[in-house]
Amino acid sequence: MGFSFLPVMEYISRRAFVAAGLCPHMVTLSCNPGEGGRGAGTTIHYWAPPGEPLLLIHGFGPMATWQWRRQAGPFSRHFHFHVIVPDLLCFGGSSPCPSCPPPSESAQAAALAALLDALSGLDKTARVAVAGTSYGGFVAYALARAAGARRVGPVVISNSDLVKTADDDRTLLQRAGGSWRSRSTGGRSPGLRDRPDRPENFHR
Repeated sequence: MGFSFLPVMEYISRRAFVAAGLCPHMVTLSCNPGEGGRGAGTTIHYWAPPGEPLLLIHGFGPMATWQWRRQAGPFSRHFHFHVIVPDLLCFGGSSPCPSCPPPSESAQAAALAALLDALSGLDKTARVAVAGTSYGGFVAYALARAAGARRVGPVVISNSDLVKTADDDRTLLQRAGGSWRSRSTGGRSPGLRDRPDRPENFHR
């Protein structure tokens, strides 16, 4: 068997969370009928200590422990937050509802709202501060809209492009040289999601 760096990274990340005073927990929630789920529930894995609640929502690529390992300690030890660090549905230790479609941002937000209601030691009327990065920023936005300002706030959204428009894409493309071409577009100017036709254009 070959060596994998992933367990080492997870071990280091988990140690950082434990050193910050966080403990791993698991909550089982019923499926959201609005998402078409029936039958068995979903589970959410999260890390949390005592203190004023702060929910940290990770992005699409990394697990929660990887994303927030450098922030969990300072937020918990120095700022005395009750740091709640969940794995989003289908990430890390969290599982989706078996009979549900892949979770949307609103479904992720609903699961986090249910998680907050299910946490032991956390008042169900307590206002929870939220920070989300990348994909987690979209989930944080959906959570704030659904739960309202009395339950969620303040909200910090990092690197999520929530208000980016087609004009922003065009401006960015022009700043990059505006000369990308793609075989898939027949020579027409492609959108930012299209792959450049030459390696040297990837930098732009």
